[in-house]
Amino acid sequence: MKILKSLKDKKLGVYLRKESPAENIITGYGRLQWLKYELEKYKGDKKFFIDRSNEDTNLNSLIKAIKSKEIEAVIIWTLDDIDLDLINSLWVTCFMNEVPLISFYKGEIKTKDIINTYTEQFLITR
Repeated sequence: MKILKSLKDKKLGVYLRKESPAENIITGYGRLQWLKYELEKYKGDKKFFIDRSNEDTNLNSLIKAIKSKEIEAVIIWTLDDIDLDLINSLWVTCFMNEVPLISFYKGEIKTKDIINTYTEQFLITR
């Protein structure tokens, strides 16, 4: 991940939510292993926040860690891992604390990405 070079050893919060209850993120070849592999050379601290499908307990813990300055950059797999009602909370918390929000899948997440994702998900739920 080229963007990791720009983070200069910041404390990373890595968030991932299982896609299904049966997903095994500990063994085998999956998203978590891929993230861990990409982060092996990163010299800064890393803290993993992993939720089960349809849960957001660890995402809320990540948001609290950002507010308390324990996390200086956030890597997620994709915005699709985050429920509609929490996208805004995560984004505002990152923005207000000047914490980069990075999608492993797409790179740094900009305001327009949040608006597009939020709008798409809102239209799907209507």
